[in-house]
Amino acid sequence: MGAASRGLAILELLSTSPGGLQLGDIAKKLDVPSSATHRLLTELAEQGYLRQSAQDGTYALSMKMVSLTLNYLSRVDLVDLAKPSIDRLAAESGALARLAIPDDGHLTWVLKAQGSRGNIRYDPPMDYNIQLSCSASGHAWLGTMSDETALETMFRQGLVREGFGPNAPRTIDDVVALVRNARERGYAVVRDSYEPGVSAIAVPIVNPELGIATGVLSIAGPNGDMDVEKQNRLIPSMEREAALLSSARLDYAKYLLPVRERAAI
Repeated sequence: MGAASRGLAILELLSTSPGGLQLGDIAKKLDVPSSATHRLLTELAEQGYLRQSAQDGTYALSMKMVSLTLNYLSRVDLVDLAKPSIDRLAAESGALARLAIPDDGHLTWVLKAQGSRGNIRYDPPMDYNIQLSCSASGHAWLGTMSDETALETMFRQGLVREGFGPNAPRTIDDVVALVRNARERGYAVVRDSYEPGVSAIAVPIVNPELGIATGVLSIAGPNGDMDVEKQNRLIPSMEREAALLSSARLDYAKYLLPVRERAAI
């Protein structure tokens, strides 16, 4: 692993540890010598990407990383335009509404709104890299592709069988069946798949000119609050919001698919 890869690995690790980590913990988690880790941490801190606590010496991401991300997202039309849609879906559902956007074979939640007003709510941290094989958003996105492209995209990430809900697909055939179902219906539904006790529905945002998905709208909540009847009531609203957003973000389209697919766009 080169210095650049190690530096990126440090940033990704610290993105999951807002309280910061000691040098030794970082070196151990990344299996990098302490001396090399210290050099990288020092350089990243000097460049303003990390901050070090004067109290206990731990390292954490700086606000520069947050600022860069927000600055970038503010220039992505879909994210800017989707905020009212996400707010409306959260208010109507009384659950967690989210927008995910694709990026070179990956899917990331970038925007959310919580509609629940009760004590029991589903509101987990935003995942940087959504597991495609067992999430409603993943199935909805893969369903906009051919079987070949969907499988290639999923294989790049891997079929992870542990750490998810009891209904998470265990075989490739299971995933293919779910993706084909999402393609046929135009939306995806999962229950106890991404997480135990959670149900979710997702609708892709498909650009009509390019014929590719530029994002995915989803609603998720505890199983007791997301029964089949409620899901059926919400799907038309999700489809309307997806249609409103379908023409956004044309300039970003060339980055949405794996590299070998971009030439066709």
